[in-house]
Amino acid sequence: MQRELAEVKMAAVTSRLTGTGCARRNGPGSCLYYCAASTTSPVCFSHQPSPTDVALRKSVATLMSRCTAFENRFSALVAWIDGLVAPQAANNSKLYTLVEARQAIISTAPTPWTSTSKH
Repeated sequence: MQRELAEVKMAAVTSRLTGTGCARRNGPGSCLYYCAASTTSPVCFSHQPSPTDVALRKSVATLMSRCTAFENRFSALVAWIDGLVAPQAANNSKLYTLVEARQAIISTAPTPWTSTSKH
């Protein structure tokens, strides 16, 4: 008896993994019956997901949607930062040009202690 039950379970698992055998819904619920042929007669047993499995699946789905939302937010931030880079580079270039011009003016301007005029 136990050997037949083990064979039935193994056949059900094999059919579930390979997609062979029958799997049909049990009325309006989500319970599936997996049928496997034994030496005497086909035997079916039901497989319902446990409440823990259902809760975990819901949690994973929620986390996946939150991850997608975070990825979208990060993408928006990256786009915003990329939009700031070009103006910042232009400002840096202008400032560098102004600093160079200021230094050129300062280096050519006479200082009071290098003046050649006598008082």
